[in-house]
Amino acid sequence: MTALLEVEDLSVSFALRRGFFQRERRLRAVDGVSFELAAGEILGLVGESGSGKSTTGRALLRLVEPDRGTVRLRETELTALSGQELRRHRRRIQMVFQDPYSSLDPSMVIAESVGEPLEVHEGLRGKERDDRVRDLLVRVGLSARHLERYPYEFSGGQRQRLAIARALAVDPDVVICDEAVSALDVSTQNQIINLLEELRAELGTSYLFISHDLAVVRQLAQRVAVMYLGRLVEDGPAQRIYPHPAHPYTEALLSAVPVPNPKVQRQRERIVLPGDPPDPTNPPDGCAFHPRCPYAMDICRVEVPQPTPVDGGGTVRCHLHTSGPTLAGGSVIDLRPAAGPVRPRTSESGGS
Repeated sequence: MTALLEVEDLSVSFALRRGFFQRERRLRAVDGVSFELAAGEILGLVGESGSGKSTTGRALLRLVEPDRGTVRLRETELTALSGQELRRHRRRIQMVFQDPYSSLDPSMVIAESVGEPLEVHEGLRGKERDDRVRDLLVRVGLSARHLERYPYEFSGGQRQRLAIARALAVDPDVVICDEAVSALDVSTQNQIINLLEELRAELGTSYLFISHDLAVVRQLAQRVAVMYLGRLVEDGPAQRIYPHPAHPYTEALLSAVPVPNPKVQRQRERIVLPGDPPDPTNPPDGCAFHPRCPYAMDICRVEVPQPTPVDGGGTVRCHLHTSGPTLAGGSVIDLRPAAGPVRPRTSESGGS
């Protein structure tokens, strides 16, 4: 499948200064991230809070400037553009933020908020703009009568539909959804997920779906990429990663996802990782996950693991697959109801 969006070695850091006389420190939020997104595909980007997911999404749009790396959309290298050229190509990637109330101007009616991209990128005004906004509102399941209302007059789910309508206004190739359903109740989450899938099927839009909720990602994404401390540790097809994760961090994340069967949920063994993620301004040598990994080996403490192909598709960055026993066994988790206990896989001996 031909890549629509190619991200290579993307890195973003921020300067930190704790006192007037202290030396400036840098927090590396994203460290050498690479992935591809095909036309019409949904890629789920998952990880704990602070893992660098949202910063990655913002760096694709140049809302934060990367230190290095390239972002290529079809034939255009977005990281090489500036000024008017960057603004012209930004319409091709749009973003839906976590809090739609914050991203919608409370002083603007919906015709102005949703229609703003049409004014900026296509020069539409007045009736022509309003007609396009009406079509967009209907497309996302709202009424054309909402044109003159303000954001505060809508529920959270309706506001997120408005944010999606605004993102789709200029027919983008890629939409980045940054925790787009995390602030919604479960019923509304399902409605928005169904809407995104319908729009993907209808328009062929690709999504980078950023979330900490692996159960939500499983409903939507064809492929999954897992981040830890600014780095990708595993990526591959969702149908491989969910039943057969290759990285211990992915295994631990999946063990925490609730199962919709009370009996199975009570009998499951959850993997509880010791400690907290390391200080991102002073990450550990070698594999960043080794201080918390139950399988850590000596090599994990000194050498950064390189991408290794995994049976079933995708890659993993873990020394278990090169210098130690491969993570092996049955399913870690099945989110569907099951007749018996679903246990995390274990290794026969140590490794990370």
